[in-house]
Amino acid sequence: MDNNIYRIIKNRNMTQADLAKMVGVNREYMNRIINRRITPTVPLGMRIAHALELPMEELFFIEQQYRVVREKRGAYEWIKIRNAGRLRNVRPTNT
Repeated sequence: MDNNIYRIIKNRNMTQADLAKMVGVNREYMNRIINRRITPTVPLGMRIAHALELPMEELFFIEQQYRVVREKRGAYEWIKIRNAGRLRNVRPTNT
């Protein structure tokens, strides 16, 4: 899982220590989250999102493993990317 935390805290002139203190973890743990060494739990992810006043979807995402293929009735269909970023063919659903 990837995240935008580093970019966001730099744009806000915050430090990792500032954010860590806001969410109740130490700076080293926050550093591991920011550098994608670990994935935070959902409750911790929610605390980070709340501290930065952003929805979780803007902070955490799956990078280049899945892409939206088509939108149908407001729901997205996802497929896994294989072999050098090429999308696998997906048959249309009959719904």
